[in-house]
Amino acid sequence: AAGGPHTDPVPGRGAPSRPRVVSPWSAAAGRATDVPAAETAPRDEQIDAAYARAVRTAAMPADAPRDEVIRVTTGQGAFWMLVAQPCAVGDETVDDAGQTALAAAALAAAADDARHDDTTAVVRPWVTTRGVGLLAHAVPAVDEPPGALAARVGDTLGRWLTALPHDPAAVRRARHAVTSLLDDGRARLLAAAAARRFSGRTSTWMPWGARASVVEADVPSLMARWRTVLRRGAWRVAVAANADAAQSRIGIDAFRRWLPATHASPDGEACVADAGMDPNAAARWSPPTTAPSPEATTLVAYPVDDVRRARLVAAVIAPKLSSLPFEAGAQLVEGSAPALIVWGRGATADATTHREVLEGVTTGNLSPEALPRARRRVAKARSKALRAAEVRLAAAWSGDDERAPSSRDAPVDANTLETWWRGIVAAGGTWVHEP
Repeated sequence: AAGGPHTDPVPGRGAPSRPRVVSPWSAAAGRATDVPAAETAPRDEQIDAAYARAVRTAAMPADAPRDEVIRVTTGQGAFWMLVAQPCAVGDETVDDAGQTALAAAALAAAADDARHDDTTAVVRPWVTTRGVGLLAHAVPAVDEPPGALAARVGDTLGRWLTALPHDPAAVRRARHAVTSLLDDGRARLLAAAAARRFSGRTSTWMPWGARASVVEADVPSLMARWRTVLRRGAWRVAVAANADAAQSRIGIDAFRRWLPATHASPDGEACVADAGMDPNAAARWSPPTTAPSPEATTLVAYPVDDVRRARLVAAVIAPKLSSLPFEAGAQLVEGSAPALIVWGRGATADATTHREVLEGVTTGNLSPEALPRARRRVAKARSKALRAAEVRLAAAWSGDDERAPSSRDAPVDANTLETWWRGIVAAGGTWVHEP
């Protein structure tokens, strides 16, 4: 879910000195990396059919643990596992915003250094407003049985997830990747909007945190932060198997051998429970300081109570935003405090008009004729995103994998949607601007 905007710096093989970064403004929600080159992409209809079969055949037993999600996709080249802690950033403050994400990225960078060959499991950080953890996948070695592949991925994931980010070189590479992501003006403003709205809790909308706290984090502080995460427990596991459910069980068991017994709830109901919205609480927050830029960026965040309706609104106003005389767009942030983000950027000389123009778009009428087209755009974008194994895995982890798309969206007509949206706008958004 867009979540935060919810995508990751990816320590990549072949470029250990500078991990690759996927922008949160261009990647699909929850997507941690590009589909590995080792997996050739089948035709769209083959993927859709395979996923439909997986959904029908992978029903979870009634007594299955609430913190485990298993999906089986026939013909998928790799075995995938995602282990993350729901609401891992919920207790971050203005002083340590982004340090959980940085610790996860440093562990992934260290895992990348330790890879032996192309069959060694690839480990990526997974950082969203819904949770933080690690994602791993591997293709089978020659003549490797499915169970052995699953055990290898689960063991690798457990080994790195329960490690500590103590390697200074890995921390430096991870910090470079994260700060590169946070240098995007929209990321800075989203962090600033969250800090202003939630009394310094930057990570509520931007789980990668704020640049200042990321830059200042040293190895001991990251180790201490990850120890806190490990002590909390409450891991949720999602598996995308390429054989059967028994293979998934082997992978989960191999991972769980690395964990101490814990009875913590994996559901994270208390995520940021005390982060009350306060648009004026900015006593400990300082606006981002950057060098003068030829462009100005304006961003507004509207807290929403229904992400499906917000997604439709974003699709309805998208054509209006694309027709503006400056670059503009909309992004849905999910998690414990979902919000619809609308932004625009262009020449500094036009900066004073950004807010007025964006307000005109967001407060304008939602055309009834635009709603069917918006529904089609949402469905098409989601279907396309779910063709990537890691996106399906993240959606399954989040409970949002669209097993029955038509049943997830409560019917809403244009009048109902517009009334709801006008109420959201009337409640007030958080506006931020730079330079």
